[in-house]
Amino acid sequence: MDAVVERMFFANNPFEEVRKRTELNGLQKLKETIRLNQADEAGTNMTIQSIPLTRNPKLLAEMIESNRRTITPYYRELLEEGNCDGSIHTEYAEEIAELMPLLTGLWLLPS
Repeated sequence: MDAVVERMFFANNPFEEVRKRTELNGLQKLKETIRLNQADEAGTNMTIQSIPLTRNPKLLAEMIESNRRTITPYYRELLEEGNCDGSIHTEYAEEIAELMPLLTGLWLLPS
């Protein structure tokens, strides 16, 4: 299931779509990426279907690690861009980048 979700993500990667948008600053790109990700019905449905699997601590930990490995670098890039252009002010880009997949991937689910 993890491989399917990863393939779906890379086929419709909101970070790559937003990366090209030069009219947006780092914070705007971050917001747009989250909006696009939440609007992806197929990805959201796949995540919702996987919720029962998260009751298994090992599977949940593997899902979190996969998200950290795949998505965290994208969030770090946007946070650092925001720090550089002044739209974001944080000394904790790495820590926030690791937290964002949890917030956007699990906490913001419609279910």
